[in-house]
Amino acid sequence: MLKKLEQYGSFLLPVLAALFSPLTLFVGNYPDVGIEDVYRSLWISASAAVSIMGVFWIIFRDRIQTILTSIAAIAIFFSYGHLYRVVKTWNVVGISVGRHQYLLPLLASLFLSWLVWICRNQKARQNWYAFFQVAVIIHLLFSVEPLRLT
Repeated sequence: MLKKLEQYGSFLLPVLAALFSPLTLFVGNYPDVGIEDVYRSLWISASAAVSIMGVFWIIFRDRIQTILTSIAAIAIFFSYGHLYRVVKTWNVVGISVGRHQYLLPLLASLFLSWLVWICRNQKARQNWYAFFQVAVIIHLLFSVEPLRLT
């Protein structure tokens, strides 16, 4: 029973990772925004995470690879705007590197490198899986902690 719970419960990790961004926005705007205003964002994020996991499950048929690649894809998606805002003013040899035409292929190649490395390296897969189990939960707890304090 516990083994099945761990096996199927671990599929919640990407969903919880996807809920982090809407919850963080909600907590940051808590006095002005009610929880009823956040339901749609939470639902869309959770649905997108399940869809992403479905695609990766069809590709890999491996629970841990599916979870790790889903979390990586979700992290890239939600961090793209922040990353773009940081690098949009960077210049290298007179060329503005902070443009979508450079940033998208860079992130795509990093994601594909991650994918190949995770697929080929069993030990790294287990280590990253253990890390994400802890990191996602801690991340969510820290994102909703300010609500408890108010």
